[in-house]
Amino acid sequence: IGYHPTVGGTVYVGTFEGGLFRTSDGGSTWVTLNTGLTDLNIGAIAVSHTNPSTLIVATAGGGVLRSTDAGLSWSVVLAVASRVLFADPRMPGVMLSGAPNQLYVSTNDGAAWSVIGQPLSESVASIAIDPERDGGYLIATSAQALRPNTTNGVLESVNANLPPKTVHQLLAHP
Repeated sequence: IGYHPTVGGTVYVGTFEGGLFRTSDGGSTWVTLNTGLTDLNIGAIAVSHTNPSTLIVATAGGGVLRSTDAGLSWSVVLAVASRVLFADPRMPGVMLSGAPNQLYVSTNDGAAWSVIGQPLSESVASIAIDPERDGGYLIATSAQALRPNTTNGVLESVNANLPPKTVHQLLAHP
């Protein structure tokens, strides 16, 4: 689910087999936004905080796609399967994408992406703001919680006392 940051009632919903839908009236009516999507298995949606017409969707098989016209057309911007997206509300234009065994960052609203840190042994499950580090992130993989080192960007474990379980979601309290 994604929402328009300034227009109430505008919500985007991605489905596992039906693609992407938008409502502009709080859910009374829905419009399909699948034209140009290469995969209708939507795992995540991010809406730009600086330009709400820019949408990013993560798909299981079609990669990460970007629309600059509120979902009317799409182009592939990262050719890796992804299930996790995060648009940083603190830093305009910054988005993160979690893919199997790798974390990516964009500093231009998803137009281009680069790798963050080393390859991971697990898939990224969730991304959240790190409340202890200004501009930092917490990354949950299927087996651990990580944060990028502020000096060299290497991902370090933050789950020394976390029982060995599968991590599905991460939420940090400010």
